[in-house]
Amino acid sequence: CGWRSSFRHQLITPAKITRITPKRTKFFTDKFGEHDKNEIFYECDENSEKENELAIMFEQFRDGRYAFEDFNRKYGLDSIGDEDLMEAADHMKAITEILQKYKE
Repeated sequence: CGWRSSFRHQLITPAKITRITPKRTKFFTDKFGEHDKNEIFYECDENSEKENELAIMFEQFRDGRYAFEDFNRKYGLDSIGDEDLMEAADHMKAITEILQKYKE
């Protein structure tokens, strides 16, 4: 598996070994290409799958925050229509309640 840093958990990118050279000095994966024989790969277990899920959720949260800031900068929050404002306000209230727990 390939690893990327994210949050406090690692984001794991699954990869399959597709070819091993006859002398077993190199091997190839479907996503990352060529690797030497000293590279270490890990088999995903239940714990690493849960950590991967948390890392993906963190990336979604982080990307959502950037999208929100970008929208506010480009269009302004007052451009949100009345029909979407109530739903957006409910979601924002839920987020601020969660964040409030970490301020204390």
